[in-house]
Amino acid sequence: FWPPREHIAQFAPYLLEDKKAQATLNAWNREAYRWAAPLAEPLSELESRIINDLYDAEVHYQDSYLGQLFAALERRGNRENTLTVIVGDHGDGFGEHGYFGHAFVAYQELLHVPLLLHWPTQIKPGQHEDPVSTRRVYHTMLAAAGPLPENIKHLTPAEVRKLSLRESLAGREAEKEGAYAEVYPPLNFVKTIQHRQPELLEQFRCLSVRRALVQGQEKLISIDNRPEELYNLQTDYPESTNLAPDAIARVAALNNQLDRLATLAELQRETISSGAALDLEADEGLLQHLRGLGYID
Repeated sequence: FWPPREHIAQFAPYLLEDKKAQATLNAWNREAYRWAAPLAEPLSELESRIINDLYDAEVHYQDSYLGQLFAALERRGNRENTLTVIVGDHGDGFGEHGYFGHAFVAYQELLHVPLLLHWPTQIKPGQHEDPVSTRRVYHTMLAAAGPLPENIKHLTPAEVRKLSLRESLAGREAEKEGAYAEVYPPLNFVKTIQHRQPELLEQFRCLSVRRALVQGQEKLISIDNRPEELYNLQTDYPESTNLAPDAIARVAALNNQLDRLATLAELQRETISSGAALDLEADEGLLQHLRGLGYID
């Protein structure tokens, strides 16, 4: 993290003067590995403060660009009739459950992201409390763009309309079973952990696949196809009290729904064409971008 000075001044002013805080941040920024590995030791109080404050500063910095976007739309005279979707691809964990970054786990700090739709001429102001899947942003944009192109395979106009988030806003919830998520271990991070701190792989179950189902205020987490954690997000948003041992019947019912959604997702993966294969070795620019993002070694 290192947002512009004006945002640091607002959310972490001590970083502009405190040499110890600056040294701590520089140590983190020099070693990218630490931003993705589970925590062998909890963060110190200073580390936690710096990282959380700078995260807020980074979010504020990003928000300033949204202000520029809306100002540009205003100048063009089409701000009111432009659909703008603001969504996070993932959150970040800062040691809440012993993990850091945005890999390995299916807790709320990673899965529960901002999702805003701005389209004044079509969408009334308000909030929607029920959980929805961010995959439906795709259907929402398609539905807003007009008639579905004929060359889109495995997708019908009826399905696009049904899965548009505007249906949820109108009280017609398409996914009554709730929001489903899958978290696969990122192999590039796994390899690095194996090289540096192999003991963490088993301790934090870094090779396991996690799946989650959020239905209303209930959340079930399955690890390697075994339902292991149940939380009430209304009373325990930090997911600190696992209710699964005392709610066997409820866990079984939710797990049946989770298994059905997992099977459906797998069938969809098998039937939807992924397009032409990419020749990564022939595109050095793409390789550099993927390495920079941490997707390949």
